[in-house]
This record gives sequence, structure tokens and C-alpha cells, in this order.
Amino acid sequence: MIYEFDPKKYRFAVEIGEKGKLERLDKIPRPKPGEKVACAINWSVFDWSGNANDGYGEVEQDGVQLKPESKAFPSMSFKYNKLTFGNLLGAQMGVSTAMTLVLNGKIDIRNPAKMSTGSDHRTACGQRKNGNILFVTMENVTSKDLAEQMLALDCTIAFQGDSGGSTGYYNGELYDHGRAIAGALVAYEIDVDYWLDFSHSWQDRIYPDLAYAIAYMAYKKNKKALCTSGFRSAEEQLASQKSALKKKGYYQTEDGRVYNSKGQCMVSAVGESSHNWGMAFDSRGTWLEDMSNSELKKYGLRKPMSYEPWHVELDKRTTVPEKKVKFYKYMKEAYPMDAKTFQMITGLKPDGVVGKATLAKMREVKELINKYVKG
Repeated sequence: MIYEFDPKKYRFAVEIGEKGKLERLDKIPRPKPGEKVACAINWSVFDWSGNANDGYGEVEQDGVQLKPESKAFPSMSFKYNKLTFGNLLGAQMGVSTAMTLVLNGKIDIRNPAKMSTGSDHRTACGQRKNGNILFVTMENVTSKDLAEQMLALDCTIAFQGDSGGSTGYYNGELYDHGRAIAGALVAYEIDVDYWLDFSHSWQDRIYPDLAYAIAYMAYKKNKKALCTSGFRSAEEQLASQKSALKKKGYYQTEDGRVYNSKGQCMVSAVGESSHNWGMAFDSRGTWLEDMSNSELKKYGLRKPMSYEPWHVELDKRTTVPEKKVKFYKYMKEAYPMDAKTFQMITGLKPDGVVGKATLAKMREVKELINKYVKG
């Protein structure tokens, strides 16, 4: 098993579960509100006959050292998104290991506790050259085999955790050898659904990258984000135009755009609005209105219109055709794409009848995807 994590998007923790008690791997993680377990692997070395039930050696979490380091079991630390050899004060995570595997991009096995290195089930954690963290479990390999595998996976640094019958991983389902263990390494991910609320159920069909970016910001600020307008169908866009035109001084141009008396575009034409492609997140009357573009940029977001402080998009600019392709692919993968749904998101009359207009639009979509999506 190999799991890879971008350290900027996951929280890593060493967990010992209930103090003084050995537990199965799936019982050990302790996610915070708004988090869920992406993956947990067994880690801390312990005496399974009943001693050292909290594991041997160091445990440090969020800058607090819960247990001191051990000379027999080398420590690894995770700080500023970097995995390092040894104990670092103030680390996000610090924990003793069974042995080192790879240091400075070379195999370097340091095993002061003289742990068994023969063929067995084994667990490892490492960091690749691209900065991503790896959780790895392998069956029936030596420690040298494991080190070679971590090096082949482009790791510049890697460590081995407890092995043998303790080896296992949990990703929502438990895969282990039936043994209760002392501690685990856990990668927690953001529960997007927890952090985002929607005024209307249909609005939640926004592009996943946008949903994640806003959820991550909400997670960091510990404030849920309310979407008052996300995805808009062609019908809803027309309704928005009609509603806006009731306001004093508002007018519509031939291309369908609606402007206010200051000449600012308040509602885009059908198919032109980022909302039509799930690429916009409006949050009227909430804390997002107070976020500046300099703050939003830290999370890969921006407000493209200064006069609409509630309107947020991804900072990476995309053309309308590119937005269409992303959205079509997302809708096809995430939702059953029946004829009526396809017609609704492409601006056709949603009657569910696959006639000439629908077939023509399907050909247009296919051409767009072939043009903008490689492979």
C-alpha cells in the first residue's frame, strides 16, 4: 500500500489512542471537528506482551512534547512541511521510529535498538523530492528491501515504524494482522461537507477545487462558509437577470449582460457567468465579504470584482471554454448525467428529449473536451 499526501493539504499527527491501552488501528485516530481520516498506519514500537503500551520513545504533537526522545529509537520530526531526522522542538509532529531507512537521498539504515531486519511485514514513512509525504506498507520484505523501495519512490528521507504482526493501515476500512497496537501515524484531511453550507441544494454543484479551497480556508479560520449562490443553471441565470432589472437604474445590453447605474456588470450573460460553470462561490452577508484579495490569495482564491465583495473564485484564471470543459467533466463524474440534466447545464430547454438541438450541443461539448483536455 502506498499513500501520498501534499503536506499543505493534510494534518499529520502521531496518535496513541487511549493512554496505557493497546488498541486496533482503526480505534486510535482522534480527528478534530471538520476532519476525517485519510489514512492511518501503525507506527510506535512497543512490547506486545504488555509493557510500553504507549510505545517506546518520543511523542510530540503541535509543539508539545508528551514523551521524551529515546537513544535506542531514532526520532523523526515534521515541521514547516518538512520531514527531518532527530528531535525538533516545536514540531507539528515528532515520534520515535524503529530505524532510519533513507537519509539525504541515500540508503542509510541506523538501527540502534537492533530491531529485526529480516523478511516480514513492514511500515514506512518518507518524504519525496517533490515534498509530498508517503505512507507505505509492504508484505514479506527486509528492511533493506523497504529502504530500496522508498528510494525508488524518490524519497530523500524515510523511516521504518513497528513491523511484523503490527503492520497495517486504515483508510475507512481496516487492513491489519489482528494485533492491537500502541500508536499510529495519521494523515487527516478536511471534511469539505462539514465546512461548507448551501442555501439551496442544487447550488452545491461547484467545481471541487473551488469547494476545497474555500473549505480549507474555513477550516483554518474555524468558521463555516455559507454559499448563497454557487452553481446556476441557464434558467437561474435568466431569472437573476430579470430580478436585477427590477432595480432602479439597472439596464441590459444586447449581449444579455445587466449593468447598474455606475456601469458595473452585475449579472453576466447566460454561459458567460462563472456561476454557470460551477466556478464561483457567493457568500452574501458573511465573514467572506470582509476577506481581502491579499488574504484570499494565500488560499488560491480571489475576488475578481471589487464591487462584489461576496463573489469568490479560484485565483487561477480560466477561459470560458476551459470552464465549460472542467464543469462538463465534473458533472459527468459526480452526478448521473441524464438528458434533462445535460440540457439544464448547457442552457437548453430541459425537456429530457434528445432532439437535434441536444445532439448538436453534445457534439459541441465533445469538440470542446477534445480541444482543451490532453490525453
